[in-house]
Amino acid sequence: MNKNALIDLIEEGRFDELDNFWLEQMETGEYSVEDFLLAGRALGRQKEKDRAGLLLGLLADHYQQKEQWTDRLRVLTELARHCHDSAKFEEIRDHIRGTLQRIYPDRPSFEQILRHYRFDKITAGEELKASLKKIEWWLSHDAGQIFFQPGYGTGRVREINLNLGLLRIDFEVRKDVTVQAGDTELIALPKGHLLREKFESPEQVRRAADENAGAVLGRLLHDLGRAMSVSEIKESMGEIIPSTQWAKWWTTARKHPQIMVSGKGTQATYSWTDSESIAEDSVKAAFEQGDLRTKIEMARQYADRGGELALLFSTTLTREAELAYKESRFDLALELLDLLSRLPSALRKDIGYSVEDILRQSDPQMLLPKIENSMLKLKLLEAMQQYRTDWTAVFSAQFLREENPRVHSYLYDHLSRQAPEKLEIVLDRVLEHEYLHPAAFSWICQNAAAEGLDLAADRIGRRLDSKFLISILKAIDQPEFASHRNKIKKSLESGLLVNILSKPVDPDAAQKAVDILEHSRNIEDYRKERWRSVLIARFPQMKKKEEVIFSTKEALDRKRAELEHLIKVELPKNRKAIGEAAAHGDLSENFEYKAARERQDYLINRVAQLQGELQMVRVLEPSQIDCSQVRAGTSLTLAQRDKKLKVTILGPWDSNPLEGVYSYQSPLAVRILGKVPGEEVSWNEQTWIIEKIEPWK
Repeated sequence: MNKNALIDLIEEGRFDELDNFWLEQMETGEYSVEDFLLAGRALGRQKEKDRAGLLLGLLADHYQQKEQWTDRLRVLTELARHCHDSAKFEEIRDHIRGTLQRIYPDRPSFEQILRHYRFDKITAGEELKASLKKIEWWLSHDAGQIFFQPGYGTGRVREINLNLGLLRIDFEVRKDVTVQAGDTELIALPKGHLLREKFESPEQVRRAADENAGAVLGRLLHDLGRAMSVSEIKESMGEIIPSTQWAKWWTTARKHPQIMVSGKGTQATYSWTDSESIAEDSVKAAFEQGDLRTKIEMARQYADRGGELALLFSTTLTREAELAYKESRFDLALELLDLLSRLPSALRKDIGYSVEDILRQSDPQMLLPKIENSMLKLKLLEAMQQYRTDWTAVFSAQFLREENPRVHSYLYDHLSRQAPEKLEIVLDRVLEHEYLHPAAFSWICQNAAAEGLDLAADRIGRRLDSKFLISILKAIDQPEFASHRNKIKKSLESGLLVNILSKPVDPDAAQKAVDILEHSRNIEDYRKERWRSVLIARFPQMKKKEEVIFSTKEALDRKRAELEHLIKVELPKNRKAIGEAAAHGDLSENFEYKAARERQDYLINRVAQLQGELQMVRVLEPSQIDCSQVRAGTSLTLAQRDKKLKVTILGPWDSNPLEGVYSYQSPLAVRILGKVPGEEVSWNEQTWIIEKIEPWK
C-alpha cells in the first residue's frame, strides 16, 4: 500500500481492513503520529467517531509502552476531541496530566500552572487543546529552565508570574531581568547544548575551546541552528574566551573545514555544515557560479584550507589576473597579484607581471584612489619608494586626498624623514583650505591631541594657534566634515583644546571661539559649556556670556505675568504695608515693620532676578527643533525589552518630573544630552535604548 493507505481505506469504507492495517503499522513504525492523527480525523468525517476513539486509544497505549511521551500527548489530545462521554473525558484528561508530568518532570510550578488554566474543570476537547498549548509553554519556561537571549546571554528562570504573564530570569550579564511571556527571542537550551554547558560547566567548555577551537565553534553554530555574525559569536563565547585571546582563538576556530562564511566584513555570517565534503562542494559551487568580486572574496575566506579548493582558486584567479593586466585594469591586477601571493607556494601559478611592472606602466596618482584595501595600498606605497623616483610627489598628493588614517600616518612618517620640505607645504595647504581636505584635516586634529606633544618642535605642534582653533570649530558645522565631526570633537575632548591653549592665544580669538560655540548646530550643549569653561579659565579677563535659558512660550508668558504681578500688585501692596507698620512707632520693636521690610527685600530681589532671566530667554519652537540628537525641546521614547518610557527635555521653567518633563539642566537630562537614536542611556538607574527623538508637543 502507498503512503496514503490509511486514508484510502477510510474513504473506501474498508474499515475491517483498516483495523488490521492500523495495528500492523503501529508495530512497524512506518507511519508517523501525524499520519495516524490525519486518519483519525478522516474517520470522524466519516461518522466513525467510536472507531476513531478506539484506534487512537490503542495508539496512545502503544506510545506509552514505547515511552514516546510527546507522541502520546498528541494522540490523547486528539482522542479528547472525539470523546463525548464525560466520565471517559475525565479519564483521558487524567492520562494527559500523567503524560505532561513525564514530558516536563520536576517542574516546581506544575500544579500552579494547571490550576491557573483550570485544567481539571475542562470538559470539551477543543478547550482542552487550546489550554494545553498555554500550559505547555509555561511548563517549558518554568523556574529552573535555562534559556539564551541575544544581548543578555544564557540565563536561568528565577520565577514565573502567571497573572501578569512575566518571567524573571537571571542572565549572565544581568540578574533579575523581567521578560514578557511569549518573547520570541528566548531560545530554550536543552541538555547537551553548548550554551547550556557553558552556563553550567564553564571550565569544561573553556578546556574544550582551548584544545579544539574549531570544534567548539562548530558546536555553537550547530546547536543554535542558524548563521551567526562575528559579534554574536564573540558575545556567546564571553567569559570562555578572554578578550586578550579572542583574535588568536577566532583565527584558528573559523578555519574548521565544516564552517561556511557568507558575506564580508562586519556583515559576514558563519554557519555549520554536516560534513567537510558538503562544505567543500558548497564553496566550490558558489565560487564557480559567482562573479569575479565573489570569487575574490571567497578566495580570501577559504584559501587557507588548501587542497582542491586552493588549486581551483589559484587556477581561476591567475587567469583573471593576467587578463586584468593585459587590459590595463591595474588596480584589479594588483589586488589579484596580492591575493595569489598568499596561497601556499606549491599552488601558486606563474603570473606574467609584477608590482614593478604595474608601477612602471601606470600613473600612481590615478591608481591609488582606486584601491580600497588599506593594507594593499600600504604595500603599493612601500614598493613605490623602490621603483618610482617621483614617489615623494605621489605621497604628497595622496596625503591631501587620502581617507584612511593609517595610510595618512604612513605618508606623514615617510615624508617627514625623506622630504620634510614637501610635508611642510602639504600641511600648510591642508590648514589653509581645510574644507578641501577634510580627512587630512581630521587626521591632523587627532594627532594634535596627543599627550606630551612638543608644541615648539613638532611639525603639527608648531601649527597649534588661534587660527587653527577657529578653523576646527568652524569645520564641525561644515557639510564637508559630516563624516569626521565626531573624530574632531573627540580630539578636542581628549587633549587638542588643552594643547592649543598651552600656547599663546589671542584673547580676541578666544572670544571668537566662544561665539562660534554658541551658534554651532553640531556641538552638543554639554560640550559647548565644557569647552567654554576651559576657554574662560584660560582667559579670566574675558567676559563670560550669560547663560541661555530655554523656555516654551507658555512658561515665558507665566514668568512675564509673575513679573508684572510683582511690579503692579505686590510691590505697591508691600509699600503700603511698610507705611502702615511705620505709623505704629518704635521701629526697633515693631515686628510688622521688620516683616514688611524683609518682604520688600525679597520682592525687589525677585523682580531683579526675573528681569535678568527674561533677558536670557531663548524660546523653543517645535518646528525649529533639530531632532538628530537629544537637546532642549525634544521628546524621546526610551525602550526596554518589555516596556517604553516617554521623556521630554525642556527648560527649567517647564520642568514637571511627575509628567515626564525634565529640565535640560537636571542631572538626569545632562547625562543624555547629545545622544542619538539607537544609543544606550542610563535613566533612573536602568539601561534604556533611545528609540525615537521628536519635537515636544
